[in-house]
Amino acid sequence: MKKLTALLVVLVAGAAGLSCAFTVHETELAVVTRFGKPTLQVSQAGLYFKAPTPIDRVTRIDRRLLVLDVPKFDEPPREFLTGDKKNIEVSAYACWKVKDPLLFLRTLGSREGAEAVLRDAVLSSCGKVLSEFRLDELFSTDPARMKLASITRTIHETCEKQLEDAYGLDIVDIRLKRINLPEANRSSVFERMRYERKKYSSAYLNEGESEAVRIRSAAATEEKQILGQAYEEVKRIEGDAEAKVQSIYAAAFGQDPEFYAFLRYLESYEKSLTQNVTLFVPGDHPYLRGLSPAIGAPPPASPAPQVTPPEGEGAE
Repeated sequence: MKKLTALLVVLVAGAAGLSCAFTVHETELAVVTRFGKPTLQVSQAGLYFKAPTPIDRVTRIDRRLLVLDVPKFDEPPREFLTGDKKNIEVSAYACWKVKDPLLFLRTLGSREGAEAVLRDAVLSSCGKVLSEFRLDELFSTDPARMKLASITRTIHETCEKQLEDAYGLDIVDIRLKRINLPEANRSSVFERMRYERKKYSSAYLNEGESEAVRIRSAAATEEKQILGQAYEEVKRIEGDAEAKVQSIYAAAFGQDPEFYAFLRYLESYEKSLTQNVTLFVPGDHPYLRGLSPAIGAPPPASPAPQVTPPEGEGAE
């Protein structure tokens, strides 16, 4: 009987000793409470001691970065109203961790409680912030008009102010995971996007047409300048050639006037007597002298009549 009692005492003492020691891992924070009141906060991994279990209890808190789907992953996206009264469907996620374990345990008590509070805060911030922006600042083909970065930053800052000091949470980041349009609104938005694309394409086409007109005008002006210079050069060359020809003609006329006249007749015939041309001139016209010396020549002079004196006259 005494041995059994001693064994029980040893077992109880061992159990009490074991309940006085606890370990904290690298991924955990620990809070020791005595009769429900926090007495010790542990943030470093290692072996620690406390009073036996009914007196002191250890609450372990995950210190890792946690990701929260907003709304829950098995729930549909939430609808919000934009500043221009358009409905949109939004889903987001939040990255968070515990910063102050004592405040966290006193206000929220558990991870489930923290997720519920954080989810409500994100949804509330999304509704408030999105109502300050127009739909074309969320959906646009122009990157300069997109303000998603400003929207997510504002939502993040709003949740930080609301949760960090009040609940001991560190809101690391909040992102909009999905922004969509309800089925009833998609057709109108797509039509507006097509209109914007058409407007940009029309602007580019007009710009290209203006540039084409400018290029054609410059080319026409340059063409006129080149043709004018070429025409002047042609006239100069023709003038020089004509002057040279006239000098040759003049020299030829000085050497043989009859041959020069005959050559000029031939040139005139070449220009005027082309194919299928009929020329009517009098038979004695000087223009025909070049064809035959007998044609167009003046008629020979009639011999002077001989006068026979009467008989008896003139004799002396």
